Amino acid sequence: MPAEPAKPYWIDELRRKHEGYPYGHADACTVTVEHEGRSLRLLMPRYSPLTAVRASATSGDLLFLLGEQLDQEDEDGEIIEGGDGIVMVARRHADSKDTYSLLVCHAIFPRTLHSSGCREA
Repeated sequence: MPAEPAKPYWIDELRRKHEGYPYGHADACTVTVEHEGRSLRLLMPRYSPLTAVRASATSGDLLFLLGEQLDQEDEDGEIIEGGDGIVMVARRHADSKDTYSLLVCHAIFPRTLHSSGCREA
């Protein structure tokens, strides 16, 4: 959907927190994220969606990721179609400069990912 001339900006607004819970090493998987020529380890819940990272940034001990959810097969063999965007925030582990654990993981509209410049229409 193209932007209207009088409304050229796009906002993906989340008004309520949907889920929040602890997770540990037994519940986590590790994925590798490339950021500024470094391979970073990202610990995240095992059931998190498969994601192709399109943009990353750091600030202090925080890692910010913008990505696209990939197609994924569920436990019944059905394909869950990807394409939605995803925004993630992770915090660096105190004992490793290259390991982060996921704090925030929210789906965003495909148009939001496109408006960010990180995905073609």
